[in-house]
Amino acid sequence: MAELRDRARLSPEALQLIGIRGHLAVQQLDRHATLEVHVEGLVDRRHPSGTDLGIEPVPAAQLHAHQRAHELLRIVAEMAAPDVTIFTDPYSPWAWAAEPHLRRLEVEFGDQVRPSFVIVGLHRQISDPAAMALASVDASAASGMPVDPRVFLRDPPSSTHPAGLALHAVAEQTDVGAYLRRLQESIFLEGRRMDSAPALLDAAREVGGLNLDRLRIDFGSAAIMEAFAADLERAASLAAADGGLALEVDGRGVHGWAPYEQWRSVMEAAGFVASPARPGVEEAVRRWGSLATVEVAAACDLPLPRAAAELWRLALDWRVRARTVIGGVLWSPA
Repeated sequence: MAELRDRARLSPEALQLIGIRGHLAVQQLDRHATLEVHVEGLVDRRHPSGTDLGIEPVPAAQLHAHQRAHELLRIVAEMAAPDVTIFTDPYSPWAWAAEPHLRRLEVEFGDQVRPSFVIVGLHRQISDPAAMALASVDASAASGMPVDPRVFLRDPPSSTHPAGLALHAVAEQTDVGAYLRRLQESIFLEGRRMDSAPALLDAAREVGGLNLDRLRIDFGSAAIMEAFAADLERAASLAAADGGLALEVDGRGVHGWAPYEQWRSVMEAAGFVASPARPGVEEAVRRWGSLATVEVAAACDLPLPRAAAELWRLALDWRVRARTVIGGVLWSPA
């Protein structure tokens, strides 16, 4: 975790503007005059100048190949982590579409790498929810991941930043992979609006194992604001067309949606060697805890129809559980 020194670098006024208060009214970080002073100063000091932010300048997250149920992500990585970075956001439909890529990345390279993850803060204010709904359908068509775009049409969120702040708050207690996955499923499969403190706390309660009282406090802490501001600055180079998704390895990158083979090529060009080992279907479901059919196919390197047939066979034997969602099925251990 980050080693905090001078925690309270943002003013109380700034905390009220950016922090999670009731319905989590997050202002535009780079447009509000008060926040321009605080946040711009934070991100300017974090990287080139060497002046500290009050937290150690370590990568933002971490992949752990041995962990179960999407516990892949830490916002603070170990100092020895290799230079592999994935830019993502819980509201990015293209990051959701890349979940099969992440499953396969863990299978093939998980014993060699610990990627860092940066939360990009996709939209300060969501001004065109219909465009996000269309992007969700496009991402589903490209990847095979199920999605319900109605979340952006019936009661669209006002901002994606509250979820990003919540991820950093959860990272103060544990790896955030399970929480990120819960947010993604809540948004893209369950049609839940995840931009308020109550909703984000409900998701934390569903994940389990978190101190909710501490989480309420951390939602509005200066350290969380600083960490999220640093992620926003780091992700500023991503083009809008990238959709909040990129893989960067030793200066090489795949920005935006691309077939997994491009991810593998970048990894291999950096010297990593893909493992030929693959889990069985039931092993994959138990390992990650919640998977779409296309994720099982990717992790096990199976044709999609064969993966689906094996999953239904296991379901008939009460060894896995099927949950029908818009656009597909979600599988979990029975």
